[in-house]
Amino acid sequence: MELAKLIPNEKDETVKALLVYAFICRTKFPLEITPLLECVQSDNALLSEVAVMSLEDFKDKRIHDLAIKMLMEKGLKSLALALLHSNYEKRDEEIIARLIAQAAQIPHHVQLDIVAISHDYRFVNAYPILFKVYQKGDCSFCRWSIVRAMKRHGVLSDEILEECRYDFYDDTQEFAEKLVAKRDKRKPCRARTLGRVDTNLTWRA
Repeated sequence: MELAKLIPNEKDETVKALLVYAFICRTKFPLEITPLLECVQSDNALLSEVAVMSLEDFKDKRIHDLAIKMLMEKGLKSLALALLHSNYEKRDEEIIARLIAQAAQIPHHVQLDIVAISHDYRFVNAYPILFKVYQKGDCSFCRWSIVRAMKRHGVLSDEILEECRYDFYDDTQEFAEKLVAKRDKRKPCRARTLGRVDTNLTWRA
């Protein structure tokens, strides 16, 4: 509580970042979140990042609105998607899909955020978002998580599944091989269909 009270009046932003860091993971910020919202908008990258992390578990309309504002102004370079982990709304999908479609490459933190959001919410049109993140992402571990998200959303194509069998990351290969094995078991065996064929047919040379 005492550390939280120091944050609003601290002038040194590096020191302020260290104070905010105390409220990541184990201890939730105990006061009104306005000081943290202000820290998110700081030009100090460290302060902004730790403030975003401290707000990830808070549900508040102000957090949602700030996240959308950051996405509109700074795009995926911002850490705004992390603020939507607990504040995502269906209407946000259009903005997210557009930014991902426009991006030449998907940063690691965006891959993580899309996985987190897709785990708790269902995208209405999941394939364009998840496929682009799979296609443009630069992290093999995150690609594995994206493939699993595609499976949960029912948009994992056979083509991508085949690619994943030869993925650099072993867990992705293993995941794909298990799905391929299940898929192949469901395919009717041609030999079993012979019983439906007229066995009195006369074959001619």
